[in-house]
Amino acid sequence: MKENIYQRPESVQEQNKKYSVFYERLEKILGFSLDRLKYYSYLKLTAEPFMPLHVNVIDKQEKTIIIAMAHNFEMNGDIVPDPDMEIEIDLEKKTAEPLTFQNSLIYTKVWNYDENGEKTGLDIGKRQSLREFFDLWTNNLIIQGHKISKEKKV
Repeated sequence: MKENIYQRPESVQEQNKKYSVFYERLEKILGFSLDRLKYYSYLKLTAEPFMPLHVNVIDKQEKTIIIAMAHNFEMNGDIVPDPDMEIEIDLEKKTAEPLTFQNSLIYTKVWNYDENGEKTGLDIGKRQSLREFFDLWTNNLIIQGHKISKEKKV
């Protein structure tokens, strides 16, 4: 018997509930309300003996902020992200959606975009995979207790 590759589409309410949890976790990890990210370009969080967490604010709009979160290590003189994720934060809905994942081996994105930067297509399987990873990663970051050790304001 073949495995069913189709998934029941989630309701908007189900999606927002998951993304609301991620929003709350990011606030716990950063130690402040996410609307304050508009004042920063970069944050470094540390928790010995764990790898530092780097947060770059890469896009700011009126209602949304996109950040990149990464652990980095050095290999053969190069800085290598593992992992590196982009997250879209909706300040109005108070949600945080993982958009991309990369490490030294792969790059995965949830959405396809047109030439104007508008979302055009969604890969449900990749979305689920990124959510599962982000769920685990943010839980671990909270347990590890990262605190801001360096910041760059705009």
